[in-house]
Amino acid sequence: MGLLGKIFKKSGDQKRKPLVKEPPKGELEVTGIKTDAAPRQQSETRKEDKPIKPRVEKRLDSRVYKVLAKPLITEKATDLVQLNKYCFVVPISANKSEVTKKIMNVYGVKPIKINFIRQRGKYVRYGRRFGFTKGYKKAIITLSPEEKIELYEGV
Repeated sequence: MGLLGKIFKKSGDQKRKPLVKEPPKGELEVTGIKTDAAPRQQSETRKEDKPIKPRVEKRLDSRVYKVLAKPLITEKATDLVQLNKYCFVVPISANKSEVTKKIMNVYGVKPIKINFIRQRGKYVRYGRRFGFTKGYKKAIITLSPEEKIELYEGV
């Protein structure tokens, strides 16, 4: 064997140990296992598992209406109610966690999802004077199909 033979050994030179230990040959020969227990069947009388709705208590909070300024009542917003989505005007500084807490406090429902739309002020002109109306932020709140908010009771 030359120098290369000492450095690079062939795979047949050393015996490799198996990674998994094999049991002795006589103990592994089991053809079938019989048990006395009958196969399990699902009973038809079992109640179907219904998702448990988290219960949220309504709480009176004095700062709620600083975050939820008013519900947005437009044609587009009333069409979204069929998809279980409700629109509110919120301050520009409001975030999703604040809005979630306030919705839970006022209406007693937990939102699944909250989306925001930032609405710019419009250009207006009164005679020689001109300017912009105030901008605001819309919060579109999605609820689970079982829950709803009664917004249009007094409208």
